[in-house]
Amino acid sequence: MKRFLFQAVNDEDHLSPTKEVFGLDGLNSATISTAFMTSSGLSLLKDVLEPIAMQTRSFVGIRNGVTTVQSIQKALEIGCETYMVDTGSRQRIFHPKLYYSKSPESAKLLLGSANLTMGGLRTNIEASVLQELNLANDADFFAELDGKLD
Repeated sequence: MKRFLFQAVNDEDHLSPTKEVFGLDGLNSATISTAFMTSSGLSLLKDVLEPIAMQTRSFVGIRNGVTTVQSIQKALEIGCETYMVDTGSRQRIFHPKLYYSKSPESAKLLLGSANLTMGGLRTNIEASVLQELNLANDADFFAELDGKLD
């Protein structure tokens, strides 16, 4: 399964597909990587993240003028392992956006432009690809992905 999302151009936003990623059957790990995170954006995912918080790590850009202290506090309250990425400059910011989950047999990956903000998940013009992958068929890809995230 592969889907192209084009939020604000068609009827689908990024919220449902992002929740779909974290609703993977048999999920044993989840990763969020986002340049910007706000409390309102994170609140949209709270219901799906709370049950999997112990298996979830997040990488969040900071000192970028958008990510809030309150959003970091909320991620920690939910129980997600949270890493703040500070590049030390507003000229070079941490900017990858991916939502990723894995089970023993499969994985779901949402990769695109949507930050973990209200705008990113609901209202901005955003584009992403949502793909479900079989771990056996895509083992090299996942070894590379996991290695780089680790």
